Amino acid sequence: MAEQSHLVEPQIENQFGYSSVCMMRRKMCWLLTVVLVAHLGVPLTGAWRAAQPRLQFTHSELIQNGRLLTLPLEAGDLHSLLPDEDRRRLYVGMKDNLLSTSLDDITQNPRKLFWPASPDRVQECLMAGKDSELECANFLRVLHPFNQTHLYVCGTGAFNPRCAFIATSIFHQAEYQTLSYGQTECGKGKCPYDPFQKTASAVVDGELYAGITSDFMSRDSAFFRSLGSRHVIRTEQYDSTWLQDAQFVRVAPLSETDNPEDDKVYMFFTERAQEAEGAAGKVLYSRVARVCKNDIGGQRSLVNKWSTFQKARMVCSVPGPDGLQTHFDQLRK
Repeated sequence: MAEQSHLVEPQIENQFGYSSVCMMRRKMCWLLTVVLVAHLGVPLTGAWRAAQPRLQFTHSELIQNGRLLTLPLEAGDLHSLLPDEDRRRLYVGMKDNLLSTSLDDITQNPRKLFWPASPDRVQECLMAGKDSELECANFLRVLHPFNQTHLYVCGTGAFNPRCAFIATSIFHQAEYQTLSYGQTECGKGKCPYDPFQKTASAVVDGELYAGITSDFMSRDSAFFRSLGSRHVIRTEQYDSTWLQDAQFVRVAPLSETDNPEDDKVYMFFTERAQEAEGAAGKVLYSRVARVCKNDIGGQRSLVNKWSTFQKARMVCSVPGPDGLQTHFDQLRK
């Protein structure tokens, strides 16, 4: 990694840009398709050669061999898939619904938890000029196992993010259930307002680390730690030297030594590179940032802010005098 910067006491900037998202209106009806492929070493066509790795399967091959299972859902959105290997369940986060089905056969007895946005918030969202189908609903964007018995799930809530602890046993009680507004908690700092904003999160030792845009206008790109017994901590607000128009991809914990005090949490994202912009206009860099898990923020400066936040540009280097540096500036999940 190159171009590493250590933020100590950055200066807050009051001027910042806003990039709008152009969206095409269309009716969304998705067909949830989960492909279960087994016995990859078995030839599916006569042209298959055992010594050659298989690179792709055609749709017709999967159907002919009985390895394609489909479950039609008029959900309008599909974002998160969470497999539970121990219980052989698959949880699916989508628009206004959390689905639980068999990990072995998704067509077998699927269960739904209906979780809509509150009617008042939907009306406020519509009055703000948002789209009724694509924005003013509860799009589930955070889906994690919290412990052996509960999931932690967050949705956009028609631009009013909400979160909930959901017991996995609830899916054994009835085929179709509803989660009320009173069973949820505020999701600010945990889930984006806008369903089109990219987010990345992970639950680590009972705490949620989340890279999100944390305001209604999607201007405040931030990396948060919440839940647990410690106070909420985040990156500096509206400061482009920390994060600028970040598009978050992945959050991952890493234990570097046997001492838990050395544990880190890494975040991968793409952002506008302020140091590289010029006549060519906006330039995007892929970055990796890290924080210490035991970070509690500063005492006088950086109060409730990360004091160990570091970021660097991602560079794939080939060592040697004739080595090359390759940049991957469009990270994708």
